[in-house]
Amino acid sequence: MQEKKVIVSLSGNLDYFNIYDILMLLHLGRKTGVLTIENQEEKRQIFMHQGIVVFAISSDYRDSLAKYMVENNYITSEMLNKGFKVMKQNPQKYKSPWDILVEKDLLKSRTLKKAAEDNISQLIFSLFRWKNGIFQFSNFGRLPEHAILVNIDPQSLVMEGVRMSDEWEEIHKDSPQEDIILQVNPDIDPNSKKMDLSDLEWRVLGKVNGHRSVIDICKEIKYLNEYETLKILTDLYKKNIILPSQKRKGDIESPDMGESSSSISIFSLETLKAGSKRKREPEQEIQEKQRDVQAEETRDKMVTSQTVIRGKIVITEKGIKTRTLIITGEPMIIGSGNDCDVPVKTESFDVPLRYATIYLEGMSYYIRSNGEKMLVINNQEYLEKELERFDEIQIGDISIIFS
Repeated sequence: MQEKKVIVSLSGNLDYFNIYDILMLLHLGRKTGVLTIENQEEKRQIFMHQGIVVFAISSDYRDSLAKYMVENNYITSEMLNKGFKVMKQNPQKYKSPWDILVEKDLLKSRTLKKAAEDNISQLIFSLFRWKNGIFQFSNFGRLPEHAILVNIDPQSLVMEGVRMSDEWEEIHKDSPQEDIILQVNPDIDPNSKKMDLSDLEWRVLGKVNGHRSVIDICKEIKYLNEYETLKILTDLYKKNIILPSQKRKGDIESPDMGESSSSISIFSLETLKAGSKRKREPEQEIQEKQRDVQAEETRDKMVTSQTVIRGKIVITEKGIKTRTLIITGEPMIIGSGNDCDVPVKTESFDVPLRYATIYLEGMSYYIRSNGEKMLVINNQEYLEKELERFDEIQIGDISIIFS
């Protein structure tokens, strides 16, 4: 049987066309197919059926639905990990961890779909900032087997995206450039009056680690959209709480992106029709909206009710202080990966990818090994320890001092 030929019906450069116009053209023309947009760093695909967005995917793991679900308190990382484990054990039965969580009633299908819609919307919103790259639309594409199909009107995306882009440009006048690496002011006392910050400001500040750029931090935080995160970073910058580093994003290795997103199945129009045209009774829709509002209120409370216990760690290398990090109550991963909250590399010690985790339990901070490798703290070995002021975690030539 001869394979169907892919017809490229639209292609060009973002120097001459913007995403707004491309999406509206496809929407008004009721086109079905896949729009691929890529630059030197990322590749994204937007799947459309009769002019409506039904799915989107990014090569950047930070745009994944899994990360979005965990960071927005829809599920825990433990639930996700168990879902992946069961999926790998039963690949014929389960195509994604969501299948398991929904089956076990740990996640409602309507909640999953709403999260997918929000995640895809944010993924497309961030595209509106792209100033360079290439795009291509074809009438044929490939869709992941685990895709959660949605039904999003591009017109509403464009209207909101234009507003956000305008605000992004306005905020960006007073903030560091996107590729600048940010670091915490080493002289900051996290318990001083100057640090009277909102909980969201603390959580954003906790992502500043001397290795992440402005845009990296904006992409890491999924419970805020990118321009809201940038606004907080700008305020912290004006208060001299964070400082620009001399390094830029290109100076740091990119984290391993893992498996390519190319191992996906044929794009089925029948599947799209079934997923994008589900009708609900008015009463059911009202009830679901009420539940969604309650769920959002619950997540908002979870975000804003964190116990205010702050600290900082100072990192030195061969006796020289290199950077300061703020601890905000959220788990901090120490490891050799650039995506870790505390990325460390040393010639005299083989640092695992995810070496250890600093976490808050009750009123105290603890550190635990993420494997069998023992932690060396104050010249003694531990698998787990409650951290006390001035404890020194030694990793080869690097010391991490808790204070």
